[in-house]
Amino acid sequence: MYALSRNSKSFQFIIEKAKGSWLWDTTGKTYLDAFSSYSSANFGHCHPRLYKKFIQQSKKLSVFSRTSTSDVLIELCDTLHQNYHRSIQTSQLKSIPMNSGVEAGETAVKLARKWGYMRKKIPDGQAKIVFANGNYWGRTISAISTSDYEYQKHFYPSTPGFLKVPYNNEEALRALLASQGDTIAAVFLEPVQGEGGINIPSSDYFKKVRKLCDDHNVLLIADEIQTGMGRTGKALCTESYDVRSDMILLGKSLGGGFLPFSVCMARSDVADLFLAGEHSSTFGGFPLGARMALESVRLLHDTDMMEKVVKREAEIKSMLTDLGRQFPQHIKNVRGKGMLWGIEVAQLLNPWDVVQHLTSHGIVTREANNSVVRICPPLTVSDTEMAFLSDKLRMGFMTL
Repeated sequence: MYALSRNSKSFQFIIEKAKGSWLWDTTGKTYLDAFSSYSSANFGHCHPRLYKKFIQQSKKLSVFSRTSTSDVLIELCDTLHQNYHRSIQTSQLKSIPMNSGVEAGETAVKLARKWGYMRKKIPDGQAKIVFANGNYWGRTISAISTSDYEYQKHFYPSTPGFLKVPYNNEEALRALLASQGDTIAAVFLEPVQGEGGINIPSSDYFKKVRKLCDDHNVLLIADEIQTGMGRTGKALCTESYDVRSDMILLGKSLGGGFLPFSVCMARSDVADLFLAGEHSSTFGGFPLGARMALESVRLLHDTDMMEKVVKREAEIKSMLTDLGRQFPQHIKNVRGKGMLWGIEVAQLLNPWDVVQHLTSHGIVTREANNSVVRICPPLTVSDTEMAFLSDKLRMGFMTL
């Protein structure tokens, strides 16, 4: 018995340490990390290059509020512009640093609403944001107000001003914009739905959404919290769709697996709508977090990590497809992109039970939605570790 609340669904074992792709519990048992803490550990655990920067910056300046701007935060924002401005609609971006992914999302929603009132001239109090069914961007009241019922029950009333359409259905979005486009400020979408079940849209879906947004003077917000930082084989997943967004959200592995750090990157003309002091956070952009984010972006872009993800994609696809053929009674479907994959289990199986069973075979992962088991190892996973994963998945499904 310990005094920690059970607000999070957890395994029975207690994690003590981690290194690379491996986890150790307090009994000394080892596990392969096959979900990278929801893609917060894309670079593995305690990456030596990132650890070195963590120690150096800790000795210099760890925390200071935004009452003054640190040198490393300026360097980070310039680096983000250098690497991601081509993914922004106007090729001019400014970054608003926060802490968690949901804070980045809240930042985007606030900006979109203000843009709607100040630039689109939506009547005061009527601005709406469109989300997709199955979306997930956090657990705050506003975030769950856009998600499915299971996240909202017992927490009503919901935040107003949000609309939903089916994911990967441009015709539904077209109809909604045709009927309510005058009061819609933005469309907020995940390039791949993570928590919703590793749902991959059709290859032209985002291009069609972009055009619909342009036709109706609506902003496009790309939630790359889970899909960004190389997870799908590109720095941003939307790059693979050849689409530019008006706002892009990064988080999770932006902190290098060491610290929470997120950012809302927005078109400069949109970001500039915030007045000084109108939106900030005590820790948003703190120097130690900014240093880790800066080094994480550099690590991603000056190594061949993303090229390796592209190669791993084919390997993971083959591995999971073979697994599905071996155990058709347990596996309904496999799907994914880059190194973000899901195994949709048979209807009679509870994915949480499957996930717990896999821990007995030395694999730690998590479920997504009510039917999918995630397979999302660190981008740095080795060939030997991939062979271990393949073998233990086979043993795990064989003994269900």
